[in-house]
This record gives sequence, C-alpha cells and structure tokens, in this order.
Amino acid sequence: SLEEVQSYLNFPRHLFLQNPNRLLYESEKGSKDQLEKFLKLDFPIYHKQNLGLVYGHALVKNKSSFILDHRGRGAWNCHLK
Repeated sequence: SLEEVQSYLNFPRHLFLQNPNRLLYESEKGSKDQLEKFLKLDFPIYHKQNLGLVYGHALVKNKSSFILDHRGRGAWNCHLK
C-alpha cells in the first residue's frame, strides 16, 4: 500500500562503511532495540542526523501518490495556469 511505502521511506536508515569499518546511523529516529542490535555487531557507530533524502511518486494497486521524505522540507504544491 502507499502507506507501507511511506513508512519504509521514513524508517531510520543506517549505512555500513569500510576502510575503516564503521556504521552511520540515524540514532535519534531509531529505537533503543535497534541501537542495541547494532551495538552487538562490534562496529564503531556514528550518529548522523539524516542519511539521504528521497522524494518519489508511487503507483500501488491503482492508487498513485507523491511520497515525501520527512527528513526534508518538501511539500505538495499545485500551480494551475
């Protein structure tokens, strides 16, 4: 559903990097349980406010909508000429 697409887009993101090994994580958006799972991986974890910004348009089950990432300042706007 479009609601599921929106929830996946807004889910806290993480990014594994190498040389040196480390993890970037949107820790303020995640839960304590998610953080605990990452801490068990024995990777240095660095907080990042926002990882990426994604806007899109989705067509799911004959319903279409623009999808806005809550990390940005995007807004729906329509200008008629």
